Order: sequence, then C-alpha cells, then structure tokens
Amino acid sequence: MPRKPSPDVTMADVARVAGVSIATVSNALNSAGRMSQSTRDNVWRVARELGYLPDKTHTRTLGLAVTTDHPASWGFAEIPYFSQAIQSATVVAHEHGYGLVVQPTALGLERWAVLPVDGMLLIDSPKGDRVRADLLMRGVPVVHIGRPVSAEPNDIWVDNDVEGAVRGVLDHLSQAGAQRVALLGGDTTDYYIQACMTTYRQWCAERGEPALLELMRRKNPAPAVARLLSRDDPPDAIFGPYDRCGHAVLSAAPGYGLRIPEDLLVACASESSAYETTTPPVTTLSLDPVGATRIATELLIQLVEGETPAVSGGVVHHTRLLARTSTLRHLSTASLIG
Repeated sequence: MPRKPSPDVTMADVARVAGVSIATVSNALNSAGRMSQSTRDNVWRVARELGYLPDKTHTRTLGLAVTTDHPASWGFAEIPYFSQAIQSATVVAHEHGYGLVVQPTALGLERWAVLPVDGMLLIDSPKGDRVRADLLMRGVPVVHIGRPVSAEPNDIWVDNDVEGAVRGVLDHLSQAGAQRVALLGGDTTDYYIQACMTTYRQWCAERGEPALLELMRRKNPAPAVARLLSRDDPPDAIFGPYDRCGHAVLSAAPGYGLRIPEDLLVACASESSAYETTTPPVTTLSLDPVGATRIATELLIQLVEGETPAVSGGVVHHTRLLARTSTLRHLSTASLIG
C-alpha cells in the first residue's frame, strides 16, 4: 500500500530497502541507465511504498493523459471528444503562460510518467491507475476529467451527470416508440462506461424489460453491432456511448433490412459535427469536453500555483441531447435540433 508522500524519505532510504545503489534509484525513477525491467519495477514499487517524494522543479508545463485501461497506445487525439479536450486545455494553459504536453496511453508508463510537468490532467482514470499513483507519489498536482474510479476524498474532478444523461437518452428513445432498447457497452473499467452500463441495467429493470447489452471495443464497435442486430430478438433502438457507435449502426443496418428510424432508432454520445449530415442525421449526446476541460485546467493551475482551488471534490458539468432524424419515429419535428 503506497504511503502518503513524505519529504523525510530520502533516495538513500529507497536504495537501502530496494537493495540497490543510490545511482540505480536515480536512474530507475528517471527512466535512465541500463538495468533490467524487474529492477526498475522494484525501485518504483519501493519508492511508492515508502512515500518517496522526489525533488521538484517548476517547468511551466502541464500534462494531459488518457489513462483508461488499454494494452497499447492508441490514437485518442483523433476522436472529437479528446481532440476538443486537448484544444481547450491548450488554450487555457497558454492563457496562463503554461505549455501543454499530451502523453501516450501505453502501459509500462514509468517511461513517461516521470516527464517533468507541474501538474497533470487525467482523463478517464481507471481502477488502480498506475499513472495517478506515481504522480501522487511524486507530489504532482492532479485534476481529473471524468470521475476517477478509485476516487479519494481529496481528489478534484470535473465530470458530467452521466447517470442522468443516459436516462435522458433512454427515455427519449422510449418516447419515440422504442420497446427493445439496446446499449453498446465497453470493455474498460473507467467510470463513464461503467456508469452507462449500470444506469442502463437499472432503467431496464424498472420497466421489466430485458437488458440487450453488448460489449465493444472503442475503436471498432462493428462486431458488437452485428451481434445485436443478428439476435433472434433484435433491438429496435441502440444507444452507443462512444463516438464511432453511430457510424457503425448506420453502416450495418441496411444489411439486416433495417431502415432508420422506421425500424431502428439510433443515438450515440459524440462531439462530431459529422452526425449532422449523415443519412439520416444521428441524435447525439454532447458531454461538452470544451467546457469541462476549461474548468479542470483552471483548477489545476490554481493547485500548481499554490492557491486554494475554487472548488473541492467533484464538479458536475452539463450535457446536451441533440435530437435528430435518427430518433424521429414518433416525435414531432419541433423537437429536432440540427
């Protein structure tokens, strides 16, 4: 169990417990030198357990990382939610005279977690987030975008009312005439997707309806869509909590003889304007990453500069449902946006 960071713990203490030299400790914690990965991992483990707090210098640089559990780096910056978050964080950082470094997502994170930053924005922090643990061990201020799964009382985070937003989408589909609403779930442990799935199951149970849930990979929802549409009791509405879900359903539906929205309603969470011009235009749930990231970055800078943050704990940010033709079946045209 990692201890609270303490300035009383020295590099010599870490070296003694780890059974290595002080030079090896320095190299391991700074991703330098030549040593086995097991030695490097052991030094990091001991440093965390002892609460070692490395010397810190100010760089006028903030970091941003997506640490949701993935086995390798992936191009999250191409997804509208993340690209808009990155742009928003960059704008706020520059307004205050800071640079912004966007980190990769690969596991084996010791190599980049030690990069010198004054503070870090973590997006979709999963259970047991090693990056978060290492940052806190080093005394680096952290603000979360998206509620961390392993939240501590002193954590600061900015998130949406995910449960309320998901219920709003599901109610919208039901009011449009859907009787078998399906959810494309995720294979990660981040709070957002877990909250989506929990809320969906509760919503179905309250109505005595079956939960038509398929797990998918964020980068490729097509196989999960195919499994839903090939069921003996296929859904007549699908909500996908990721950006690519809408396109996947639009592409697959004709192959099953399904028309949208006459036979199948479609909605997804997305910040992409492309859904305004698809055939048909797709209803989207906006999580407003620009606004949420601006709040989070301002709070992070307050921490970095030694100020008392304007808020403590969590900040709940708004969402917006943009209803379009893909969920029009029994709704009036006056309810459509876009």
